[in-house]
Amino acid sequence: MPYKNHEEKLAYDKWYRENVLTKEEVQKYNHEYGIKNYAKIALHQKSYVKENREKVLAQKSQYAKSKKKEIKKLFVDMYGGKCACCGETILEFLTLDHIHGRNGFGKTEKEARGLPSYRRAIREYKPDFYRILCYNCNSSNGHYGYCPHQRN
Repeated sequence: MPYKNHEEKLAYDKWYRENVLTKEEVQKYNHEYGIKNYAKIALHQKSYVKENREKVLAQKSQYAKSKKKEIKKLFVDMYGGKCACCGETILEFLTLDHIHGRNGFGKTEKEARGLPSYRRAIREYKPDFYRILCYNCNSSNGHYGYCPHQRN
């Protein structure tokens, strides 16, 4: 069945999936198709990424930023929602602090920082090991061993 434009084909495909096949049947078909045509699909994806590199990188970057913010928000909500030292509540200023340092947290330096640390803190939920500090308090603790808020 020829179509005048791409939108018309998409509309027909949607109608077909909703009225002819069940969701499970579509998933089974897609799975089987993917197995049979793995090489063809992989080649198409590779060429698409090569031709649209900037677009793909922008999409990946945008997704990564939104996912990181979502995970950080969950961490902040779990661990009290404010800096344990000064009470700062603005999400962009808050960060994870390893109370006893990062020793033994992850096999590599990369695993002990950033998103993997947030995920681990959420998974383990150990308020004795993790806390929320704002960047100022966390940096001061790291550089000087104390926070100016604690000296006053």
